Amino acid sequence: GITAWRESLGKKAADIETKRAADRGTYVHSAIECFLNNDPTYASHLETMLESKRMFFQMRSSLKKINNILMQEGALYSDTLRTAGRVDCVGEYNGKLAIIDFKSSTRIKTQSMIADYFLQTTAYALMFEEIYNVQIDDIVVLMGVEKGIGPLTFCQPVEPYIEPLLRRIDKYYTK
Repeated sequence: GITAWRESLGKKAADIETKRAADRGTYVHSAIECFLNNDPTYASHLETMLESKRMFFQMRSSLKKINNILMQEGALYSDTLRTAGRVDCVGEYNGKLAIIDFKSSTRIKTQSMIADYFLQTTAYALMFEEIYNVQIDDIVVLMGVEKGIGPLTFCQPVEPYIEPLLRRIDKYYTK
């Protein structure tokens, strides 16, 4: 899908849009991290891009549902899964311990469009459990949307994504 998108825009335009979206995501993530740490300078991370400011303020009401944070921007790994990654947040969302991932998107996405995000957050849940012996049953994807009313919030149980994740990892190591 990404290859087709890049070809439809042309290399130069695709490179410019890729950088813009990456910068937008970085600003939003930085502001979220400061906000969750009760750091009043969170707004200073948003001044560079109007889109990032708008997305952050879309997400702020959802961010207020996060409590009892155990980890932010934490490195995780799994010897069992043979994977590693950096989780955005492990904390309670609406009173339930969850892996919480922050995303920014140009357009509105449906749950079926973000299946890979659920596999990613499931991997984090399994890695966290392997390291800390704390089971996490829920995954949450909070998404700010540039061209749409947001935020989008997707909450799912971990369990249905474990088998698809294991198949994906096995396929990776088989090839």
